[in-house]
Amino acid sequence: MQHVDRYVPANNNGGWGVATGIVLLALACIATATYVHRKTYKHPTDVTWHGKGKKHGKLRGDPVRYLISATLAAPAGINIA
Repeated sequence: MQHVDRYVPANNNGGWGVATGIVLLALACIATATYVHRKTYKHPTDVTWHGKGKKHGKLRGDPVRYLISATLAAPAGINIA
């Protein structure tokens, strides 16, 4: 009986395309997040920070009563404030 060489060389370099794609996706996500942050961020001390969007009403009376009415009673249509 003769010796049969059963060695099969492994092909370990097949994942570089996937790894490159993941790195490019991560860089695209970082660039998108940076762009959105720079276009939309306003510092809290900026006077125009609350200038856009919905105007928030002031709390009437007890803040706890306001929160309870806003979270629990509002869906039922009951106003306790």
